[in-house]
Amino acid sequence: MPTVSIIVPVYNVATYVDECLASIAGQSFADIEAIVVDDGSTDGSGEICDAWAERDPRFVVIHQQNRGLSAARNAGLAVATGEYVQFVDSDDYVDARYTEAMLRYARGFGCACVVCGYASERNGAWETSLPSSHPMLADARDCVRMAMGGRRGDHFFLSCAVWNRIYRRSLFQEGGVAFPEGRVYEDMWVLVPTFSASRSVALVPDVLYFKHCREGSITRVTTVENVRDYVAACKAILAGVVERYPDLVPLANSLRARSYILAWLRLASAAPEEGDVAGQLRELRREAIARRRDLLLPRDRRYAAALLAMGVLPGVAARAYAGWRRLRGL
Repeated sequence: MPTVSIIVPVYNVATYVDECLASIAGQSFADIEAIVVDDGSTDGSGEICDAWAERDPRFVVIHQQNRGLSAARNAGLAVATGEYVQFVDSDDYVDARYTEAMLRYARGFGCACVVCGYASERNGAWETSLPSSHPMLADARDCVRMAMGGRRGDHFFLSCAVWNRIYRRSLFQEGGVAFPEGRVYEDMWVLVPTFSASRSVALVPDVLYFKHCREGSITRVTTVENVRDYVAACKAILAGVVERYPDLVPLANSLRARSYILAWLRLASAAPEEGDVAGQLRELRREAIARRRDLLLPRDRRYAAALLAMGVLPGVAARAYAGWRRLRGL
């Protein structure tokens, strides 16, 4: 059995997937299996994946009807055999040391989860995000706190993503952790269960993952369903915190309150022509007002200001947010 299983969900990313799979094939640590799940692609992505499997026996391709990112990741987990597992999105690529370095940290620290730094490309420029200034072992509770916005210093950030990590596969297998099928923002649903099961997490400043923030990606497309899933994901984090880390409940409540405001701003600025947009905006505004006292952090002040603008000058608030997203390349 391979030491590490790398799971790559693929859906209509023919422009990017060859670069992604080449970066996996070129890993300095060779004892891997790459499980590529073609989730019903119609643009030739599946054929590119098959070509990699033909020339590299470490690649296994699963073709399935389109069921979404969560289902693709779960399908990969179901057949993975490695002691450890990593996730790579098919429109991204990884450093040649992505697996070797993170496996070394996992074994050196004796932990079941490692989080590395990553770089994101927006408007042709790359921005780096680091979880720490030096390799360190952090308590799982502290990692959950950081992921909810409780930063340790101004320069360190811990995302809710699963793609800049290595996990001991037993965290999913024995813990019964799966991605919620039919949902987007699925990474957020497994944040608390995987961190709490690992108990301690290694945070390392090595930039090993490179993310393309492309048009059409799930997080850049705004629909009524997407914003509902975002709010639901924040509620899932709150539920996990209530169960495992009661002292972090105020911070999780703050995250939920911010989610209503952010979801309203995204929906109002995008104005998609599907679903009951007006009804969803009313519901989000009502919930945001009801949860306004949960905005406790210093960084919540701008959300409080946005909430005020939502009530007084909603059109201006939506246009200002849309302009900010354009400047940020979001």
